[in-house]
Amino acid sequence: MKYSLITFLFFTLCWNTLFAQVAGCTDSPASNYQSSATQNNGSCRYDFLMMYPTFKYNPGNILYQIGGTIAWNDTLWAINDHGVNYIYALDTSSNASPVIKRSVKIEGATVIDWEEIAQDDNYIYIGDFGNNVDGNRTDLKIYKISKNDVQHNSVVTPQIINFSYADQVIVSGNTTNNTNYDCECILIINNKIYLFTKEWITMGTSVYEIPSNNPGTYTATKIATYPTAGLITGGDYLAKDKIIALTGYTTKYERFIYLLYDYNGTNFFGGNARKITLYNSFKTEAVSFKNPNTIYLSSELIVMPTPYPNLLQRVEELDITEPLANYRQKLALPINYIQFDSKAVKNSVKLNWSILPSDEFVTGEVERKFNNYSAYEPVSSMLKAESSYTDNDVFLNNSVVYYRLKVIDKDNKINYSKEISVNKKDVKTVNFSSNVSTLTIEADNKLGGTIKVYQTDGKMISQSAITQQIQTLSLSNWPTGIYNVIVQQSGITSTYRFYKGL
Repeated sequence: MKYSLITFLFFTLCWNTLFAQVAGCTDSPASNYQSSATQNNGSCRYDFLMMYPTFKYNPGNILYQIGGTIAWNDTLWAINDHGVNYIYALDTSSNASPVIKRSVKIEGATVIDWEEIAQDDNYIYIGDFGNNVDGNRTDLKIYKISKNDVQHNSVVTPQIINFSYADQVIVSGNTTNNTNYDCECILIINNKIYLFTKEWITMGTSVYEIPSNNPGTYTATKIATYPTAGLITGGDYLAKDKIIALTGYTTKYERFIYLLYDYNGTNFFGGNARKITLYNSFKTEAVSFKNPNTIYLSSELIVMPTPYPNLLQRVEELDITEPLANYRQKLALPINYIQFDSKAVKNSVKLNWSILPSDEFVTGEVERKFNNYSAYEPVSSMLKAESSYTDNDVFLNNSVVYYRLKVIDKDNKINYSKEISVNKKDVKTVNFSSNVSTLTIEADNKLGGTIKVYQTDGKMISQSAITQQIQTLSLSNWPTGIYNVIVQQSGITSTYRFYKGL
């Protein structure tokens, strides 16, 4: 009996050791990446990275004090942080200075210090909670507006959510910019509002939570604090990939973004918190996802002392494909690999796919929708693991179309591909093709730029300049596996993912 118990304990220990989760840094671009780690514990640290946003336009004199933005229905909606109670829709269809397509009045709303606009599927939220004068405001509120009302009316009536901080202390005679209870950032996630404070004293942020579904008066409960080494001034949430983008700056207007990803639940800073420095000094107040790989950054006017020129209000774009490449690989589907890409040709869209291993594929469907808020519907059957489908004349009545693949394997398990959005005004400048021995990249009558190829662990395996319109890379000495290609030309980034077989 004694021998059996010892044997049982020995094998139990070995089994638990063999299959135990190993906590550590799971993000390979991090300087302290642990290849043996299986569970992200938020410990990842990154080398300094500066990125260069691309100037898009000056949003105009009405929005010279832009306080927040959302990207909704191919439109950038914005607010001023003071003045009138309007939200503005900007035409972003060209690189010229935008015109205000629409202005919508928020009936009965006061404007003390509007500092953020956020959204969920059905509502827009405007935060009147700027609190940097003395940190003692007790009339903090969020206006909640129906998107349906905004679409069909020029004047809308909001619901009102009032709140206060559970731990706020009123300080008599406090001075300007000397409080931890200022706020310029909210995110709406799963019927909750998450407030990220702008802490002038600690130069960090705290996260507070209140409900979003009903108007009323609430006490905001603190759930986290993080040392951002700067002031958080705006944020956005990409629900599909659970990625949060926060923007801010130091007291010298040295600006940055944080990308938060691979976290659990509402422990937003418990996964990867990658800080990226942004080139040039501006008062960047807002960030919005244009699409999964691109964000808008919006900055206020800064009036400079003589003889220095003013720093004018601006909207920029930033491609975040590269810093998130490894995380997106981790989101790979249970079936080993689904390659899915698109090409817009006149009024039609051609879709191509490749399912690996092909012998696991049984059947599937190409699914389509025309906006972010409707359900996907099947448009074509998938009869082969590697094939294509052309959606003819789809752009005759639509400016944007969304696609995904629904794939069923031998175990009758459903796997979904990534979502692809195809915009009528998008122009494909780079085409890719690959086989077992070569990768071919065709530029659109344009030379210059770089080609970078990464393995699934984030390691760069190839980098070269674009010196001819059609460029071919030999894959003969590359190991079998999945690769990501990033082509950058004239500020435009094109990506391609492919599988190199035996």
